[in-house]
Amino acid sequence: MVMPTHLLAPGLDEAEIATFSEPVLHGELRQYLNFEGIIISDDLQMLGALGETDIAGAAIKSLSAGCDLLIYGNLSVTLESLAEQVVEQLRDNDILRAILTERQNKVRKFITKNAEILS
Repeated sequence: MVMPTHLLAPGLDEAEIATFSEPVLHGELRQYLNFEGIIISDDLQMLGALGETDIAGAAIKSLSAGCDLLIYGNLSVTLESLAEQVVEQLRDNDILRAILTERQNKVRKFITKNAEILS
């Protein structure tokens, strides 16, 4: 597993923090470094992640960029509310639904492959 940070890497992406950056997560980690493991976000309620979005938007941005698992510490809303907000954003977006399915499959494969050490 690897955890990107909520900092800008202007040499790779001038617009987005690493957590929300496809050039960083997909381009550098997946393609350049050939990383095949799980990418897990840092806490998406940290100020560095919530500067210009809400907690559901942070989920969508990090999943779209390449994160497979998300961390939320001290949720200011219930998990059900967060899930409802994310589902609402996914409702009419086939691309985001495909991304979420891909992330779920990657995590399931990781859990199956590592079941012995995860139990």
